[in-house]
Amino acid sequence: MPHQINPLLSDQFRIPFHLIRAEHVESGIRQALEEAQAQVDELAGLTGDATWLNTIERLDAITERLSRCITPASHLISVAETPELRAAYNAVLPEISAFFSRLPLNASLWRRVKAFADTAEASQLAGTRARHLMKTVRDFRRAGADLGEEDKERLQGLQVTLAQLQQKFGENVLDATAAYELNVTDENRLAGVPEAALRRASAKAEEKGLSGWLLTLDYPSVEPILKHCEDRALRREIHHAFVTRCRAGDFDNRPLLARILRMRHEVATILGYQSFPDYVLEDRMAGKGERAIEFESDLVDRTRSSWQRDIDQLRDFAGDLGIDGVEPWDVAFAMERLRKARFDIDDEALRPYFPLDQVLEGLFGIVQRTFGFRVEQHEITELWHSDVCYYEMFDESDQQVGAFYTDWFPRKEKRQGAWMNDFITGGPREGGFAPHLGV
Repeated sequence: MPHQINPLLSDQFRIPFHLIRAEHVESGIRQALEEAQAQVDELAGLTGDATWLNTIERLDAITERLSRCITPASHLISVAETPELRAAYNAVLPEISAFFSRLPLNASLWRRVKAFADTAEASQLAGTRARHLMKTVRDFRRAGADLGEEDKERLQGLQVTLAQLQQKFGENVLDATAAYELNVTDENRLAGVPEAALRRASAKAEEKGLSGWLLTLDYPSVEPILKHCEDRALRREIHHAFVTRCRAGDFDNRPLLARILRMRHEVATILGYQSFPDYVLEDRMAGKGERAIEFESDLVDRTRSSWQRDIDQLRDFAGDLGIDGVEPWDVAFAMERLRKARFDIDDEALRPYFPLDQVLEGLFGIVQRTFGFRVEQHEITELWHSDVCYYEMFDESDQQVGAFYTDWFPRKEKRQGAWMNDFITGGPREGGFAPHLGV
């Protein structure tokens, strides 16, 4: 029987998501980590002149190969999690965190990066290469490359523990969201809710063998209740369930949050910053946490009068609807009714004119007219769910410049929010162009 290659170690452009199982995660990632560490040690031990090719590009290649193994697994945790997959990923997460936190703390590697940064070749770099070198040097320093050994050891321990706590925080949110269900059997309680939302809730109930409508804490289920449901008590129940997730019980995130904040502050202190916001914002527009707060305070002062005017109008209109004292679960409902009364705008009336396929067709048409990129959908088997679609992008010379997946719909095992992942970072290469791959 031929030896089966771990799909996480595949070098195919299209990642074989359909083959990745929990049993592949620990062995595949550990093998990739071992190979990457050996390559880092070899790079750090070089004694010849440091060049772009044998230092920066080589380091990028090491981390890129490792990420190509890890990212599909972490992506599946976000979109198709199972108890087995979660356990396998959590088992290897400390090793992943240790590798990446250890990398900039490697004194020999740091010396080599600095040695190249001081060369004539480095001073003559331009464009993206010059910026990349600047960011690489800066990232090493910000990660603690110049710390003493004792601080390095403490910092690495904190980073590993933080990664585990933050992962657990996200798991609790996912589990708390999935755990909540409200079976509504009285249709009168759903008065005002759009037909499309009712159909989805009815289908969910039918899948569970229930009558009526099943409400969950996925946002496409929460939003139509808060915006349209005339039953104030039901709005309150859904709003309370949504905003109090992870505040008690098995999924209580409060102790985790306190530990995360304390440890982030200690990380910042070790690295020479007054606070974690100062550390995070140093290379961003705000620069410091204090300046970010000043910006927010100034924004509040400048907009307070307009905000108060809108609040007064909303309260008055809510009173006309029979709502005495506007509560958080009333705001979206009153806003929607006010908007419809004042401007005759109804999102639900517009929805049939914008089906997803038609919106995508229009979007891709704009992309082609504006940037010259042609987007083509391809039917493939290497997907993590039947909802997922795969597209390839081509420039005006018919060269493939990238590909991407789309995954539009909520699922119990999928984390909420709009986000993306980069699986392969392409770009110009010797002899051609390597396409990008993302979601």
